[in-house]
Amino acid sequence: MDQIGILQRSILFIKARRGKSHDRLIEFIKEQRSLKKVIEIACLSTEKNGKRHRHQNRINKNNLLEFNENVIKQINKIRNVKNFDELIRIIKDQKIVGIGELTIYDVAHRIGLFLNILPDKIYLHCGTKKGARLILGKISTKTILKSDLPEPLKSSDLECWELEDLFCIRKNVFKGYKTL
Repeated sequence: MDQIGILQRSILFIKARRGKSHDRLIEFIKEQRSLKKVIEIACLSTEKNGKRHRHQNRINKNNLLEFNENVIKQINKIRNVKNFDELIRIIKDQKIVGIGELTIYDVAHRIGLFLNILPDKIYLHCGTKKGARLILGKISTKTILKSDLPEPLKSSDLECWELEDLFCIRKNVFKGYKTL
């Protein structure tokens, strides 16, 4: 399959996921009424069934607890954020040893969903960065704009958080992709 076809199929794959629950933790957060409870669930990465989300499964529980305490102290700042950049900056400023970029993004994204504040750029970490590099080549920034992407990604109706998912989930499909 050609490069455009690989990207088109990847877009369709992500669109097919819309409206379906692929993340029990996100669904649990959507049930909440309290920002404090959302922060706790997001930071501790605990699903409704008590299990930890797979992204944070290897992080020491005490590190997550300390991180949660730090983030909770910022609840008033979090409540008043105007955009995702502000939110992720607050979360990142609470980082402790053992908490990496994926957890910071995941926590900010989970809280952002509750606050209806979503990313307006694509944040690169772990698998997302690998997938993006396979499409774009060398990347030296921690974020990329949708407008920097090749077609058909650039003109797709995918949100930035969906493109983040696309780069991570589809990274193995992108192996052998020749940058356009």
